[in-house]
Amino acid sequence: MSILNRNVKIWHLILAAVLGASLFGGGFVMAAAPATFFPSGAVRLSSAFVSAENAVGLGNDETDRVIRTSVTVPAGKKANIQATFSAMIQPDKIGTNFAYCFAEFTLDSATSDAAFAPGLTQMIGGEHADMPDQIHIAVTGFRAGVGPGTHQVNVYVTGDYNGCTVNERTLNVIATIN
Repeated sequence: MSILNRNVKIWHLILAAVLGASLFGGGFVMAAAPATFFPSGAVRLSSAFVSAENAVGLGNDETDRVIRTSVTVPAGKKANIQATFSAMIQPDKIGTNFAYCFAEFTLDSATSDAAFAPGLTQMIGGEHADMPDQIHIAVTGFRAGVGPGTHQVNVYVTGDYNGCTVNERTLNVIATIN
């Protein structure tokens, strides 16, 4: 006897409806979700790397630009920028084990940039054990609506209490041109 010739029970219909909703309804829900992506456009990538031989030490309330790279936005266009900074951070332990270090992305000559979200970001902080004595961190940020021209994307790091030493570091910038 074929499955098509059997009597259909109500639970068969319920099962079919649940399977159909699971397989097809989820796709419709995801497609209808609000977009969180920047508008599509040409994509550009810019990267920089600094080796450990060029370490930057930052003590209490000291701020320094530790890396930068450039991105060019053509005339008449705007860019949405996503930046990723990674580094080997060493908390400085002079007298106490308290060390804090913060990173912030900026554009061009600004040393602080409220338009570059999320703003000042804590990389390490608090009391640190003797080992491990270095921590690899990553910080991301984004800025929308960057106008035409060649721009510098910078990473500034600020130390607090004993501060930290920033060793090897990389900055990758992706710009979507619209």
